[in-house]
Amino acid sequence: MRAPRDWSIRDKLTGLFVAMACIAAITVSVPMGVFDLLGLRRAMTRDLATLADVLARNSTAALTFRDVRAAQDVLQALRAEPSVTAACIYKDDGKPFATYVRQERDSKFVPPLAQEQATRFESGRLIQFRRIVLDGQAVGTIYIESDLRRLDTRLREYTIAFLATLLVTMALAFLLSARLQRPISRPLVGLVETAKAISKAADYSIRADVPNQDEFGVLASEFNGMLDQIEERDRQLRQHRGQLEQEVASRTAELLTANTQLRFAEEKYRTIFEDAVVGIFQITPEGRPLSVNRALADMHGFDSPEQFLAEVSSVASELFVNPGRMDEMRHVLAARGASLDS
Repeated sequence: MRAPRDWSIRDKLTGLFVAMACIAAITVSVPMGVFDLLGLRRAMTRDLATLADVLARNSTAALTFRDVRAAQDVLQALRAEPSVTAACIYKDDGKPFATYVRQERDSKFVPPLAQEQATRFESGRLIQFRRIVLDGQAVGTIYIESDLRRLDTRLREYTIAFLATLLVTMALAFLLSARLQRPISRPLVGLVETAKAISKAADYSIRADVPNQDEFGVLASEFNGMLDQIEERDRQLRQHRGQLEQEVASRTAELLTANTQLRFAEEKYRTIFEDAVVGIFQITPEGRPLSVNRALADMHGFDSPEQFLAEVSSVASELFVNPGRMDEMRHVLAARGASLDS
């Protein structure tokens, strides 16, 4: 499975819409649910307090005359309240006087110690201590204990409703996102497809569509402008390459012509050099022979020019009648600007 950062733009937008819908549903539903549950807790506390006050007024006569049976009959009225699990009436000295236990619960109920007026939630139950007052004087205390079935039922119902609302919200967001994300994803997808086509065909004449004038339109326009610049530079490069190829071809043709002329001149020189009836030779400034023609070799009794080159080390000293002529020729050539470097 791909990471969210690797999702396509369509998937990212769809995920964004669904996430926003979930956040909105949670933001609205959770505070409402908490407010409703807190209101239910206050209502349960208020109802139990009202019930305790009614029982307290009805039990004043039983406490005054120490009539346990009458007190038990007062507590039996709690059968009409299935949420009440236990109750107890205390005398003014804090000792239990009469008790009540819901039938389905364990009958081994131990009344807690009598306390001042108090209401609290603890260990999955709601308890109430209320004073029993007669003519302004406290004659006893009543204790009522209630379970939290009502609260648990409301919480369970609210959880089911919340989950159903969340699922419906996510489904609607998913369905609507397919239409809502098009104005954003379609221009980007078109731009990506254009870039792929240009890369595949190496054709910089392709242009992206500009569907509107928002940020995506500006992006497409700038992309087309960049393609214009690339296409112009590519055209200039092709033009320069054509000119370079033409120049290289021209220079190559000139070089071939020059080489042909050089070979022709060399062959002409060799023909003159080899077929001359007079002796011709090339020597270094020191007088060492470099090349001689056959006529010169024959004049001096050598079988071939190669033998001449092998046996003669200095033309001036060995062949010249006046070896000093070599120095004279060197001075003349130097005076005319000729290079005499060997």
